[in-house]
Amino acid sequence: MKKHLFHIIPVFLASAIAVTAVEDLLVFEIGNLESDPAGSFAPITAQNVTGFDLTRGGRAEHNDAFSDPALNVDGLFGAGSWSRTSERDPSTYFEFGVAPAAGFSLELDTLTFALFEEHFVNEVENEVRTFIGPLIWDIAYSLDGFATDGTLLATVQTPEMTEELEVGQGRYNQQVFQLSLAGIDVPEGETLSFRFYGYDRPDEGWVTSYGGFSNKSDGDPGPFSSAEEVHDSIWVGDGSDIILTGTAIPEPSHVAVAIAGLALFVTVLVRRRRKQ
Repeated sequence: MKKHLFHIIPVFLASAIAVTAVEDLLVFEIGNLESDPAGSFAPITAQNVTGFDLTRGGRAEHNDAFSDPALNVDGLFGAGSWSRTSERDPSTYFEFGVAPAAGFSLELDTLTFALFEEHFVNEVENEVRTFIGPLIWDIAYSLDGFATDGTLLATVQTPEMTEELEVGQGRYNQQVFQLSLAGIDVPEGETLSFRFYGYDRPDEGWVTSYGGFSNKSDGDPGPFSSAEEVHDSIWVGDGSDIILTGTAIPEPSHVAVAIAGLALFVTVLVRRRRKQ
């Protein structure tokens, strides 16, 4: 019995106090999307982690045309109706969240994503329509569901137009942020929310001008068509899924309960041994 007990105790203690290595806590597989879906998008999460869907918030609107498989816009999750102003509109954004399971907290390490900006010109019934998406994005986070303004993580730009990037091309670029340097943790019982505010849509850009997340293949050409126009569209840049990495850490109270359970387990075994 003692030999059996000595085998059990180390395993039990290790499981109670183990701290796992940095891993993918939450992943939105943008690259696996077939056309741009309407509605929300669910994440894949690690053990002891709860993820909340990626959604379009407030006035950010999905364009049903982008859900047409014939458009070949796979690997995108986007929206239109972004603000033309030079400051973010608090009612227009993407949002998702993450929370630890009971008995755990989260220490975050990195956040990776890629943002795209639509840019092309259509000629419809002798009228030129210019579509240019948001040029600037504010990324913010909050532990109160944005009841307050939250904390600004960074302000980023979508790739600028250059002579090499012609009309009819969408551009996107990968961003990686070291959350560990900012000391961003998620305590037990709390939910951390991220918001991506797109704005500074050029004056000539129509309200349906698109922007959002992308993990398309570099230089992937595809026809863009509707009942009114047909032209080629080429996507240029480095894409990425949305990936949040970090560590799920057992809370001290969780470890204490586990150790107390172990003590009770050992006591019962010893008593039974003595009776035998």
